Amino acid sequence: MGITQIFILIVLVLSLGIALGRISSKLFYRHEEKQAEKKAKLIVKEAKIEAAKFKRQKILEAKERFIRLKAEFEQGTGRRREKLLSEESYLKRKEQEVAQQLEQLHRKELALEEVREELEQLQAQKIKQLEGLSRYCSSQRTIAPFAITINSNVCPHIRVPNMLMRDPVHDVIGIFYSEARK
Repeated sequence: MGITQIFILIVLVLSLGIALGRISSKLFYRHEEKQAEKKAKLIVKEAKIEAAKFKRQKILEAKERFIRLKAEFEQGTGRRREKLLSEESYLKRKEQEVAQQLEQLHRKELALEEVREELEQLQAQKIKQLEGLSRYCSSQRTIAPFAITINSNVCPHIRVPNMLMRDPVHDVIGIFYSEARK
């Protein structure tokens, strides 16, 4: 074996070693690449799971917050609604009271008007009675001015009942006020 043969053999062994090294390194890198891809897929899968959990958690928190805010809002509006209803019922009661007072006042005004009419009629009757007494006194030759009420000194010979001596206006007004107090 000569040097050339050894040299060729060395070149062949080196070529074979390089080729085997390349093949083994390719296989090794492919294996590492597959492992890396598996790890990457696993990481992505875990990240998606974590993201889904995080998303569900945030959605749940948002729903809880929404429910809490809604409850607070409804509670606040409920209180305001109750307050408005209370004020509304108070105003209705006051309106009813005012309406009743107006009705009572109207009835009192009607009663007062009736009393006034009765007083006017009574006054007209008293005036006629006084005119009759005045004629009688003048026929008896007694001169005295007559007013609405009779004075016993005007015609001393005429005996006037106490009923005619009183002022009917004051009597009726007294009756009206005593009735109104009831």
